[in-house]
Amino acid sequence: MDEEHYSLSPEESKQVREAYLKDIGTKWLWFYTYIRIPLSVLTLLSSFPGGLSTLPGLIYLGFIVLLICNFVGLSGRKAWGYKLNWCVLGVECLLAPFGVISEGSFGGQLDFLTYSVVLAIVILIWLVPNAIYFSKRKGLFS
Repeated sequence: MDEEHYSLSPEESKQVREAYLKDIGTKWLWFYTYIRIPLSVLTLLSSFPGGLSTLPGLIYLGFIVLLICNFVGLSGRKAWGYKLNWCVLGVECLLAPFGVISEGSFGGQLDFLTYSVVLAIVILIWLVPNAIYFSKRKGLFS
């Protein structure tokens, strides 16, 4: 058989893509972009540790800038926003154990085992579901 029987014209391909994207839910994407990211930025600003002269302060500032860029990219449905979101998710997972431990859990001590356990939990309950969700919505970003 001819290959042309299996290929779609650019217009047909666009119609199939639009039909698929019309049926895919985006409520979490909307909440994540317009509620969660701005609230995260506000929360980070309100709990800014030690000013910009400290390493935690510089990390907070860098993450705030990353979140703001992510907001711009996701709200504009840009491909770079989609890619940047993977960085944000990774950074969140890596930083989350510090927040949990510094709030007094686990005796307030950060050792490798404690960090690893908290990191594994964060990956399971935050990264995996978001990875599945965003992977299915890659077509929303151009």
